[in-house]
Amino acid sequence: MNLVHTSVLSAIETGVKLASGFLVLKYISVQTGPEGIAAFGQFQNFVTSATAMCAGAFTTGLVRYVSEAHEAGTSRVHVERAVGFALPVLVVFALALLIGPGLLSNAIFGSDAFAWAFVCLAIALPFIVLFQIILALFNGAGQIRELIISKSASSLLLLAISLVLVSAFGVSGGLASITLAPASAMLVALAMVGRVPGIDWSWFKPRLDLAAIRQFLPFWTMSMTTIISTPVVLILVRTAIGDQLGWTSAGYWEASWRLAELYLIVVTTALTVYYVPQLSRIAPGPQERQLVLRTLSFAIATSSVLALGIYLMRDIVVPLVFSHEFLPVSDILGPQLAGSVVRIGGWVVAYHMIVRGKVVAMVGSELFFGFTLYAATIYFTGRFGLIGASYAFLGNALAYAVFSTFYYVIHIVRPGR
Repeated sequence: MNLVHTSVLSAIETGVKLASGFLVLKYISVQTGPEGIAAFGQFQNFVTSATAMCAGAFTTGLVRYVSEAHEAGTSRVHVERAVGFALPVLVVFALALLIGPGLLSNAIFGSDAFAWAFVCLAIALPFIVLFQIILALFNGAGQIRELIISKSASSLLLLAISLVLVSAFGVSGGLASITLAPASAMLVALAMVGRVPGIDWSWFKPRLDLAAIRQFLPFWTMSMTTIISTPVVLILVRTAIGDQLGWTSAGYWEASWRLAELYLIVVTTALTVYYVPQLSRIAPGPQERQLVLRTLSFAIATSSVLALGIYLMRDIVVPLVFSHEFLPVSDILGPQLAGSVVRIGGWVVAYHMIVRGKVVAMVGSELFFGFTLYAATIYFTGRFGLIGASYAFLGNALAYAVFSTFYYVIHIVRPGR
């Protein structure tokens, strides 16, 4: 399966995700305003962190192992080990959520009013983790149709649940929908498992042994780093903007970030489905370099065209996606979109470190660039106002792209000659 073919197959899921994301953002922004969008972003980043903490060992690792073992018919043991590895982490994290929901609510929202949301997350987390395991299995096994249906179901459920709950409960309904949608989508994914020849529900029996720890611990370590460098940093950035400029400004920044993320879904969906399995299967050497360059060209070209189109039509796009209350977002969108294009290029190159298990390089770089983004945001917003947060993101993305390129050339390309 080539990149173009994969892009076409994933276009359906991408379209559903884009449409659902657009409608959810639109509805929440109209109903709750910038401060509601900021709260929604805070909790969604926390849920992403929780999911990665419990499921991070197999979002990449399981895709790799299943890709390598699928043709030999030995994928089952890797799925069982992934479940076994995730189970104790899941239990510990869920208990922590149940014990300290008020503390977490104060840390994330500055109030204990949303403590109930963390209790809901603790209950939903096992279903969310199982959903991620099934997606990784489908991806690694090349079951693209089942993968697309399962991911589309999650997007549609988020849309439907958000519309109902936000209408009834406002911001609280939006927070509840973040946990309910992926947990509900697990049922659809389980139904898809029963339709795939050679795969059945018994594959999800947990197996925790030394082999499971050796297999997944490096990927779990790297995923912990990603938690700190992405969603946790975003929570800190949003909080810093809220403290310095007010939570309305934090909502404007969240809107600019969301707009950039929406268009990048078009690129990242195809890359995740195609790039990771292909990079896992291919041997180091000229073919690998061709794959990286081909994927990089596709990612940069596609994201650049989409970003330019959004920027040129920003005064139309921003009210369309959010509302006229969000028009100040147009003033900070340029550097944010440019940073997203650079970031996707750096991601393509840097993902080699994850797939090849370069733990030290991955951990060090993610931590460094995550915290420098936070520090740069504080500095630039203090000096330039809200647009300083976009400058900080662009500068950070450029620095990371330069680092990942130098690392790839020095440690991957030259030794492979």
